[in-house]
Amino acid sequence: MTSTVLQAETLDTRIGKLEFTHDFADGYPTDATVKKLFNEMDFQRAVQAYIWAIPFASMAQWQYANIVAALDANPYHVEPR
Repeated sequence: MTSTVLQAETLDTRIGKLEFTHDFADGYPTDATVKKLFNEMDFQRAVQAYIWAIPFASMAQWQYANIVAALDANPYHVEPR
């Protein structure tokens, strides 16, 4: 019968070091690692929301520019009441 000693493990990632109570497969993340991962998820969601909003803002500006161009091109345009 073999006994294995589980040791804490640290992984180097692009967001910094992530520490686990045992090895990565069997351990739990430390409180600092949990906080770092949730901060990273929040950042990724914010970036995703920004990227997904770009086409919406672009389309709104395109519509506005076309309305302004149409009004400038037609000297007889009367605003509806």
